[in-house]
Amino acid sequence: MRVHVEHSIGDLADDLKGIATSTPRRMAGVVRDAAQRGNRNAKAFASEQHTMFSDVDADYAPSFTVEQIAPLVYEYGPDAALPEGSKASGYEFGSVNQASPHRNLDRSVDIERTEFPMDVSDEMRLIWQQAGF
Repeated sequence: MRVHVEHSIGDLADDLKGIATSTPRRMAGVVRDAAQRGNRNAKAFASEQHTMFSDVDADYAPSFTVEQIAPLVYEYGPDAALPEGSKASGYEFGSVNQASPHRNLDRSVDIERTEFPMDVSDEMRLIWQQAGF
């Protein structure tokens, strides 16, 4: 059996151009999904803390939101404009009225520290495979 494959440098240039134009859009989705997942995890940790300790911080977990800052930049966590959101520094890092810090955001980042790079790697692998590499 013989196989003959013929390509030109123009074909390679077209493939690379396609990768360059599709990657930012696709990575924006990966970043958005990671921010939403991180927020869900932080919110779940905050809800868990609420049920463990008291009704005092019942509105803290619902104050967690996700905000897009730039095309590939998101922020998540308690929104100070929402009920209990302004108390984030006390809840997260501890205060004189709290026995120990909750560290809901830290715990969510610990998860994203491993999940996000894998998501980026998986998406890049798909991008290159779909381009024929």
